[in-house]
Amino acid sequence: MNFLITDLKLDRFLFSLPWLLVSYFVLAMAYPIQSQGIMFWVAVGGSFFGARCVGMSLNQIIDNEFDKRNVRTATRALASGQLSLVKAYLVTFFSFLLLVIPLFVFEKELVFFAIAPILLIVFYSWTKRWTPFCHFWLGSIYFFLPTALSIALFGSIRPESLWLGIAFALLITAGDLLYSIQDREVDQKEGLKSFPSRFGIDKTVWTARFLILLAISCLISLHLYMSAIALAILWGRFLLSSNVYNGPFANRAFQTCNLYGGLLLLLTFWI
Repeated sequence: MNFLITDLKLDRFLFSLPWLLVSYFVLAMAYPIQSQGIMFWVAVGGSFFGARCVGMSLNQIIDNEFDKRNVRTATRALASGQLSLVKAYLVTFFSFLLLVIPLFVFEKELVFFAIAPILLIVFYSWTKRWTPFCHFWLGSIYFFLPTALSIALFGSIRPESLWLGIAFALLITAGDLLYSIQDREVDQKEGLKSFPSRFGIDKTVWTARFLILLAISCLISLHLYMSAIALAILWGRFLLSSNVYNGPFANRAFQTCNLYGGLLLLLTFWI
């Protein structure tokens, strides 16, 4: 149970839903949408939930040996031995089913389109071994949230979903860059190629700032002016602070912006 709630952060699934709702509202404001039945939203929510669980559980399975040697992650259920690898794989398997099966409720175009984000999710956990741009790989997964929803609703990718997908990808990437600062020394010791371990903390922070600026520009292009201002204030509070170069503060910045960024975007969407 600790693995499901704490390690997979299922409680934060609720804080991820605003990203999905904003995607729907942006498309609904731009195009006429037929009323969707309960099965539509069960399928969308179930697949989204399954995707998060697959990504989180696979990440801990693949990084298990590294997690054991990292003080920050050593208490995780799998790394500490409270959960067996077999059970962790079972969680991943059933999560994968929850991700894939609901897709068949929609048109076949969405099933084929979903192959790309599924591959990104499955292989993400290995990317830190290959490239310091692994954080961009993670962010790109969120690009497919509004675009996949657009296909589910209209059978095609609408321009608004592209801009929103880019904004989501930039925001998630910026957050993951900040999150990775706290593990810089561990990554260097383990030979992992995170952005901070390869380019240093200063370049990591400046890259995050640039990505947030680009994300805000995407929101402005969608005429979400108040949302752009709100997110600029939220992120600016941390990114413009000299403390952001410190691991614990950067982690707090990530946690706060990750938890409340989508909710703030949803609340200001109507203004």
